[in-house]
Amino acid sequence: MFKSKSKSDPSIQSKSLYSQSNADQSVIQTRNHLGIYGESIAQAYLEKNGYIVEAKNWRGNRGEIDLVVRTDSTLIIVEVRTTSTSWLDRPAEATPLSKQKQVARCANEYLHQRNQKDAPNVDYIRFDIIGLLLPKGSFKQGSNGQLVHINELGVVIDHVENAYTSPWAF
Repeated sequence: MFKSKSKSDPSIQSKSLYSQSNADQSVIQTRNHLGIYGESIAQAYLEKNGYIVEAKNWRGNRGEIDLVVRTDSTLIIVEVRTTSTSWLDRPAEATPLSKQKQVARCANEYLHQRNQKDAPNVDYIRFDIIGLLLPKGSFKQGSNGQLVHINELGVVIDHVENAYTSPWAF
């Protein structure tokens, strides 16, 4: 699903502030738009399937959670993985352990803040991953830089419930 990239790959963001070309910045910007677009598709998919969205792109001191949703008494922390190339693995296999730990620590922070508010009680917390495959040619970049989907049937959604457990949180 997500191919590892070599150092010679021009789509890799350089660590040097001075070495980024306009082409590199364009690739990074397109990747960011692709990720944002994927998150909006994932949100619509979850809402269509009866999930209640509590937060989108929630940012704490330890990072960001793409989506926080719930059903009845289950709170679900969702990591969204979007690609426009073919999948080699399912999204759960393509999400590194370091990312899982970071999301779990963010979830801990989110829950702490959530418990200080008058939020509905939850009995269970789940970590899901939603993988989206948007084949090249199924979207285009609009005049405002946002991605515009031109072929709704081209989207492949892989929703992995309970993708991982979290011994790093709670």
